[in-house]
Amino acid sequence: MNNDWASARKQQYQAMPRGLRIALLACLLLCSLLVLTILTIKEVQAIREARNNQRIQQNTDTGAQPWMTIPYIARAYGIPESDFFTALNIPENDHTRRAPLGIIAKRNQRDLNTDLATINTLLKERHATPGIPIQPPTASPRGRP
Repeated sequence: MNNDWASARKQQYQAMPRGLRIALLACLLLCSLLVLTILTIKEVQAIREARNNQRIQQNTDTGAQPWMTIPYIARAYGIPESDFFTALNIPENDHTRRAPLGIIAKRNQRDLNTDLATINTLLKERHATPGIPIQPPTASPRGRP
């Protein structure tokens, strides 16, 4: 009986027009490539953060990097976020809080190297010693911690 099912599926597949089969396979290939790309990007970000946390644990001063967000730097060095926004002279809103420094510079036509130097100068002025960034608590599906 299982063999009958397999032969019936094979007949259905062969009955499909060749162009439709190719289009279906192409869509499946594109979807798998999209998923693979997304997973690769997430993995690269996780590796960067892990390396940065390792440098912080070893007290190797890494300073600000283009991939870091202002809240991440603030948590890592224990400096209020508002100080960074003031030093960079940018508005404190959702767009600037969530975006990495490189994206902020690109969106606002700013010089990334100048922004990084400003942040690193602020860190040196405060004699900030890095610590492990504390991840904010995530809410459960029901909204309770």
